[in-house]
Amino acid sequence: MSLLPQNAHLIFYGGAFDPPHLAHAKLVEIAKKYFPNAFILVVPTYVPPQFAGTQKVPKAPFEDRFAMSKLNFDGNNILILDTEKYLPQPSYSLRTLLELMKQYHPQRLSFLVGDDQLNGLAKWYQAEKLVKIIDFLVVLRQNKSEAELKAKLPTLVPNLSPKIEILSQPVSEATSTAIRMDQDKHTHWLKPWVAHYIREKHLYES
Repeated sequence: MSLLPQNAHLIFYGGAFDPPHLAHAKLVEIAKKYFPNAFILVVPTYVPPQFAGTQKVPKAPFEDRFAMSKLNFDGNNILILDTEKYLPQPSYSLRTLLELMKQYHPQRLSFLVGDDQLNGLAKWYQAEKLVKIIDFLVVLRQNKSEAELKAKLPTLVPNLSPKIEILSQPVSEATSTAIRMDQDKHTHWLKPWVAHYIREKHLYES
């Protein structure tokens, strides 16, 4: 980590990754295509924040989600970090991003998300401050269009003015929830070594 240059373009990609799957990997691949010189920081969530009165608790322990992330994401300038393990809980994105800024002094800090993640942005912890320090790189799902997303932005992020760049290369409809419910049915959404890890560790068994 000490070799990560300062004043670089850092792309933050956070999530529970419970488990990480091919659509997650595709988002990173798309970001690398658009920004080949950037460093992508994959940061599994340690303790998810409470949202809409409920807390989405990961099914797999952090150590397993971190290990699976290492298996799922590979390539030059892609780093898997356990940053949130050492920060106050719950794991608010703003805290993590401020810590990354403190450590690496990036010239640009971007937040990689799927378009569905914009839905609750206005309710994120200190959202007004968050949108001032980063820009969003938004990747569309297969059933979405760039025009449709742009038309919905005023209602998706009311009273906020996030800097958004749309990466127009849709990804699959793979979801971690569906995989957890029936891994055998959705194993094609997993990299083989991630699927093997899940079986070996007996994760997501009822």
